[in-house]
Amino acid sequence: MIPPGYNAHLEDRRLCLTLAERQNIPKPSANELFTSLAEAFSDHALALVLSGTGSDGSHGVRHLKAKGGFVLAKDLRQARYSGMPKAAIDTGGVDRVRELERELVTTREHLHTSVEDLATSNEELQSTNEALLTVNEELQGKTRELSQALGDLENIKNALPAVNGHQK
Repeated sequence: MIPPGYNAHLEDRRLCLTLAERQNIPKPSANELFTSLAEAFSDHALALVLSGTGSDGSHGVRHLKAKGGFVLAKDLRQARYSGMPKAAIDTGGVDRVRELERELVTTREHLHTSVEDLATSNEELQSTNEALLTVNEELQGKTRELSQALGDLENIKNALPAVNGHQK
């Protein structure tokens, strides 16, 4: 949560807080956060509109959708204050309206499983990479040996006419 009287925005993919300056806008401003999220992550951005009064966030939702982001809004019947989710939905930019608590638990479980799968895949890739490095080193050694043998054969080939010429 962003503390009252402050705004949040992303800078170099880090969440930064700034003291809110303008008097006639909600503090914190969802618009500022969603807009910076869209700029930072484009089509990888995800915004959640949970609860709040007024239309704050609707401009940010439009901007985020224009950049290809994904927007979830809490079901109006579940929201403590439905003004912000309703305003977001009214923009036409909300991808899904859900009972977000249940959706977030399911998503968290899915992400946990995905992270475990990625960790396993990463270990397998590291093992394969180590094996490939070993094979590469062996191939480089064999290439050096073959290059040496080729040089030896070339020396023998060049020496043969001289040996054959002395025997006549």
